Amino acid sequence: MKRVVKLPVGIPADLVPDVLARLHYSSSDLEGFRLDLEHNCVEYTQRGEESAAEVERKILKVIDKMTDGFKRRRTRILVDRRSVSPRYVDDPMPELERGGHVRKAGIGQYAFGPLTVRLAAYFEEEFARIGTSLGAVPYRFPTLIDVQKLSRCGYFSSFSQSACFVTHLREDVDVIEAFADAMGRESTTVNPASGQLATTEHMLSPAVCFHLYAALADRPLSKPLMVAMAQGKCFRYESGNLTGLERLWDFSMHEVMFVGPSDEVVTLRQRSMDLFVEFMDSLQMRYR
Repeated sequence: MKRVVKLPVGIPADLVPDVLARLHYSSSDLEGFRLDLEHNCVEYTQRGEESAAEVERKILKVIDKMTDGFKRRRTRILVDRRSVSPRYVDDPMPELERGGHVRKAGIGQYAFGPLTVRLAAYFEEEFARIGTSLGAVPYRFPTLIDVQKLSRCGYFSSFSQSACFVTHLREDVDVIEAFADAMGRESTTVNPASGQLATTEHMLSPAVCFHLYAALADRPLSKPLMVAMAQGKCFRYESGNLTGLERLWDFSMHEVMFVGPSDEVVTLRQRSMDLFVEFMDSLQMRYR
């Protein structure tokens, strides 16, 4: 059943994409929604047993938190290549899926075949080449990261909705046997009883750079400028925003990180942007 909730305030145009992304987290009973700016309302459908009043309260709570004290961003366009005519303009996903080059493995998860693996390897080589030309030295970090490290930098106050926690059964033979008996062979979900799981101390890392910053914490910054490069698997749960390859729950990230005096960081950052513009232009990409 379609429902409508009127909004007490208008939503600034700059904020609309963020509101649309964040509304997915307002209620697990929210099945679908549409933001109607002309009539200043949200049209939505719901599932489950939560009352309409409760779903509406949560929708308004999300929007109120996002609009309260919102300051319009001043956007500075650095590069504009929207006039470029790319070689390929159709959505490649149907063709890739028909050819077995991309296969959906779950929510926000895709398996790659030989063609897309080679394409990903090409980009990795190019990113590594650019990083090396900037003087970056390679690092490798774990997929897991301590909860304390992310808590210290304020990750949970800003992105708690994306956190992916990792835990395990308590080291107790009775707990382990009880869980195994309850699961059986046909289970599709895991729902451990209260107290069966160990205290959660680790997460799947949401970005590569957190590992480096944690390693440098409480130490004097090195001189000269430190330039590090790392590639790794990262994880961010993004609810209904997980569509196609644009947003993934499980994805690869390649980072080049600069640590040192601000003037040196800004200079090298500009150099890195120049190199990436050259690379994007060589691909005849349309972008801004």
